[in-house]
Amino acid sequence: MDVISDRPIVTTDEVRRHATPAFQRQISGRLAAALGLLWVVGIAWVFAVAPPPDPEAAITTLDAVVSLALYGSWLTVFAGLVTRQRFGITAGIAGGVLLAGAGFLCLATGHTGMWIAIQIMVGIGLTAVSATAARLT
Repeated sequence: MDVISDRPIVTTDEVRRHATPAFQRQISGRLAAALGLLWVVGIAWVFAVAPPPDPEAAITTLDAVVSLALYGSWLTVFAGLVTRQRFGITAGIAGGVLLAGAGFLCLATGHTGMWIAIQIMVGIGLTAVSATAARLT
């Protein structure tokens, strides 16, 4: 006697989706384009309001490490979004946190100005948008 299973039939797409780690999944082109546009506008705004660097200021090791991590995360964001990979969204969370954190480091070292507040707000905003996108995918 044949037994009929009560389990639902699982499609190949569902198996592939669950077998692929989340950070390797592709995202929609519209989501990638929207996030990319928000990142370009946010970064452009931060650079537009920041004062020119002091040419006589010495670059500390902490400055170099934070800058390298920040720019590396931004490159990863754009590489992930251009290729429509979910790791671009994950890198967006890290990049936004680094941007806000760099603003707090500026405050801790004695820099002041409205541009630091804008940098922190943009970092928090980009983190929130990226985290929301990560939840939706």
